[in-house]
Amino acid sequence: MYLDPSLLYGVARNPRTASSTLRKLGARQDCMVRQAVGCHPSTPQDVLDQFASDRDPDVRTAVASNPSCLPTMLCRFLDDEDDEVVKAAGSNPNMTPGLFAMWQLAH
Repeated sequence: MYLDPSLLYGVARNPRTASSTLRKLGARQDCMVRQAVGCHPSTPQDVLDQFASDRDPDVRTAVASNPSCLPTMLCRFLDDEDDEVVKAAGSNPNMTPGLFAMWQLAH
């Protein structure tokens, strides 16, 4: 059964979408859908972990901007090869000055 990626994108962007549905949508191949899942605050942490190493920088950027992204993951994003991912991690509300200072000491 074919499901239009733009429909799935809309479902992934809906703030009422359940985490179980986001998990299923996260398994899709469509980059646009994975990106929407990556920035949804209800996406399960294991899906965010998987997306943190996604080959598509737009998906990694979505995760780095997600308010549910864990601080340890944000520090990993600061080392990403893509500038947009790094910017998103630095702008994330979970990136505190103390966390950034600890990352700087490690480098």
